[in-house]
Amino acid sequence: MKYKRIVVSKRGPPENLQITECELRDPAAKEVRVKVLATCVCLPDVQNRYGLSPFASKVPFVPGYTIVGVVDAAGPDVTQAPPGAPVAAYLIVGGYAEYVYLRENQIIPVPPSLNPAEAVTLLLNYLVAYQALHRSAKVKGGDKVLIIGASGGCGTAFLDLGRLADLTMYGIASRNKHQTLAEYGATSIDYHTEDFVEVIRRTEPGGLDAIFDGMSGEYVGRAFPLLRPGRCARGIRQSLEPARHPPSSYPDPHPRPAAQWQDRQDVRGIRVHALQPKAVSGGLGCPLPVAPGGQDSAGDQRGVPATRSGARQCAPRKWSGRGEPRPGGAGTVTGEQDNIG
Repeated sequence: MKYKRIVVSKRGPPENLQITECELRDPAAKEVRVKVLATCVCLPDVQNRYGLSPFASKVPFVPGYTIVGVVDAAGPDVTQAPPGAPVAAYLIVGGYAEYVYLRENQIIPVPPSLNPAEAVTLLLNYLVAYQALHRSAKVKGGDKVLIIGASGGCGTAFLDLGRLADLTMYGIASRNKHQTLAEYGATSIDYHTEDFVEVIRRTEPGGLDAIFDGMSGEYVGRAFPLLRPGRCARGIRQSLEPARHPPSSYPDPHPRPAAQWQDRQDVRGIRVHALQPKAVSGGLGCPLPVAPGGQDSAGDQRGVPATRSGARQCAPRKWSGRGEPRPGGAGTVTGEQDNIG
């Protein structure tokens, strides 16, 4: 019996994706074979495909950050994941396949009542948000925070968890997304018509406790001076690697001398890959094909190895027809159809 997976055979657009077939094998002693019901389609997948990530995978590889599925078969030494159990896994790469092979300690149980296509988008977004809020910034109730790109996938995860943590939240988003921010209890700032720096200086003259950036660009550089002494900024996108000093090209209505920035040890960035577990290692069913010219000497020397698993019938024609996923969000690819969100 064979199963399908989608392989990035060459850097570039979705047209470089190939559907390949592999022999379905029995899981090893401590492995489970998971039938993939849904996988996310997110910006890191696109960045990895183009080789834009500082930890880009070596071509060829199977993309796919997270999956939700059911245990299809289990090795003889597996004790906690019987066949038929609904599970999820955070892979970084490997999710675009009909089946994946994982160790038992790499999967987490999923309530059977959840919709796989809805649940799979929570894994990446909420893991990043929780890590940044509670393990990195160590926020506490009453802290005042700014969320840049608050209407995206990670942005709304920050809003949801921030509400539970009783934070005072300000969110930068387009006006048509302000109702969503209001539902989470955040104060909205329209970046098209308002200068968020002036808004924060006016409403929080004492400064902010933390800044979480989901957009990159000029926003985080301008936001640094809004922090109270001793507080921090956290980037949730690979372009903030690492960010202690604001780029000189970023306009700041209240500029600081460069020496003050270099002395300010309390302002620090975070490497995104610090929030990500190592790539999984499962069983490789068959060799990954390489398209002519598919090796990328720039991106392939610095990446994590491709994993051995891969998502679910996400045809390239669907992707090119709907465009790339939007920054900050994660769509899903289910076992029945493609849903790019």
